[in-house]
Amino acid sequence: MSKQYIYGYEDLGHLGRFPILANHALVFMIRGIRRTWKQIIAYYFTANSVTSLSLKKLIVLLICELQKLGFKVVCTVCDQGSTNQRALKELCQDNVDKASPFHFIVNSEPIAVIFDVPHLLKNTRNALIGNVIQFESHKEVKFEYIERIFNVDQEKRFKTLPKLKKQHFNFKDSFMLKKQHFNFKDSFMKMKVKVAASQLSSSVAAAIETYVSTNVLPSEAIHTAHCP
Repeated sequence: MSKQYIYGYEDLGHLGRFPILANHALVFMIRGIRRTWKQIIAYYFTANSVTSLSLKKLIVLLICELQKLGFKVVCTVCDQGSTNQRALKELCQDNVDKASPFHFIVNSEPIAVIFDVPHLLKNTRNALIGNVIQFESHKEVKFEYIERIFNVDQEKRFKTLPKLKKQHFNFKDSFMLKKQHFNFKDSFMKMKVKVAASQLSSSVAAAIETYVSTNVLPSEAIHTAHCP
């Protein structure tokens, strides 16, 4: 029997359908810890991002359904999107016995909150753009030095940093012109974890050390090499 549905609008399952054109898909997946396997268990069509309240309800619903099937859910893993952070923070604050920023409770079972490690690397790079990270009283990390060694490397016939491309430093302004807050022209480039991994790689650290030893960079730049 036909359901007489028109697909393409926001659909959050039991939370309801809404007359708003969907442009994203919210996907939930489970994976094993002791064995390597994974399976998509639910997806929803959304208009941009869902609200944190809706996300909270979906997370709890799906964990309950998995527990009914005999799965032992031990943690959630996601990136640090603002909606994800808020939903998980509120779930942790809802703990009846003791509020904790690290886990929440579903049917008396603790569920740990983990943010995706590769995305933590990307967010560290994003924080470094336009800011200085101080990891000791006299040691500072500056993205300026990463861009400077890239520019020097581009003048060489045989590249030391072949994985870095000009579009990876696609800022509205250059660090070479003025030091202020910088944003990517290409937001998709900013979201790519592999770009952040290349910019904070051991190859970059080695290049900085080399250029410091040859006086191409100031001695303080070595602290930026130590951070990656």
